Amino acid sequence: MELGEIRRHLSVRPFKPFIIHMDNGKTHIITHPEIIITETIVVAVDEDGDAVYLAPEAISAISRYKNPTKPGRLPARRTRTKKAS
Repeated sequence: MELGEIRRHLSVRPFKPFIIHMDNGKTHIITHPEIIITETIVVAVDEDGDAVYLAPEAISAISRYKNPTKPGRLPARRTRTKKAS
């Protein structure tokens, strides 16, 4: 995996969570933009708040994360105004 692709996902403002897919089938949802990247290791915080240590050569793909528990924004509620008497 090109480390530049990870850096590109981290530079998006506002930050948007993404998923790192590993060669062994595991996935890590990255929900925080603070991450350490070197040529030999990637250290990130996953969705559980745990530090994960990933070898760049074992990362097979990166994809956008769409949180299924957070539905889209609901339309604004209309409020009734009282008529002045």
